Amino acid sequence: MIIVPTRELCGQVAKVQAMLKHTNSEFEVLAVYGGTSINDQIYKLRNGVDIIVGTPGRTIDLANRG
Repeated sequence: MIIVPTRELCGQVAKVQAMLKHTNSEFEVLAVYGGTSINDQIYKLRNGVDIIVGTPGRTIDLANRG
């Protein structure tokens, strides 16, 4: 889990993490931040991710939802 202060930085860090993959199936990265559908993020989390890059607010919100 990587916590970043802004949604712009969240997107940048997630993009760099995804570029580090040798193959598409090596690991899954998910950026979680406000201003996008939380339901889509919950769906992706339930299907499994290896690295979460998120802003504090959305990360806490998702953690509180279980």
